[in-house]
Parts: sequence; structure tokens; C-alpha cells
Amino acid sequence: MNAVANAKYGYSSFSNATRSEQSIEYDIIARVTAELDAASKIQGNDFSAFVKALSNNRRLWVLLASDVAHPSNRLPKPLKAQIFYLSQFVEQKSREVLRDRGDVAPLIEVNRSLLNGLGQQGAKR
Repeated sequence: MNAVANAKYGYSSFSNATRSEQSIEYDIIARVTAELDAASKIQGNDFSAFVKALSNNRRLWVLLASDVAHPSNRLPKPLKAQIFYLSQFVEQKSREVLRDRGDVAPLIEVNRSLLNGLGQQGAKR
């Protein structure tokens, strides 16, 4: 390993340790959303990749719902309720998409709206 690679490796764990929870959350949601968007475009050619992306999105929303349902979550109650409702919407819509009775676009839009909200919240800090 050269000096530059050593420096990058040495400081990468430090930079990850100093990232905010919100920044990490944003990146995870963005990655899942990008994966779902890309998989939706090749759904006919690689259905297994599409199902995997859809499953990852469902897991993301289950985690978000679990997080807002936890008593230690400090978000305002109306926001918690909205996130919980959206997780139920994502679950229902995902089932429809898998049964070939729905479009994946609303799921991607929900994620992008969440990212937009997180981005605006981050800009206020």
C-alpha cells in the first residue's frame, strides 16, 4: 500500500465516526432508492434484481417504522405517525407491485420525498 492509500484507509474510519446519524440515514435511504430506481428500469430483464431492490426497500421501511415506534424516539408524534403510515403504504404498494398490479414509481417518489425532507432538515442545522 502506498502512502496515499494508507492515509485514506487510516482516516476513513475517523470520517465515518464523525458523521451524523442523519447523514448516515440519508445515505442509506439514497442508496436503497437508487437501487430500486435502477432495478425498476431493467425489471423485465433482471426480475431477481428488481425483487431484491424491492425487498431492500421494504426492509428499510420496516426499520423506519420500528424506529419511530420505539419510546426513545424523539421525533414529534405527528411526524412519527406519518412515517409509520408511509411504511404501511410501502408494504401494501410493494405487494401490489410484486403481483404485477402496481407501479413502482410511487415507492421511489415516497423515498425521494423523505430524502428531500431529510436534506432540508440538515440544511437548517
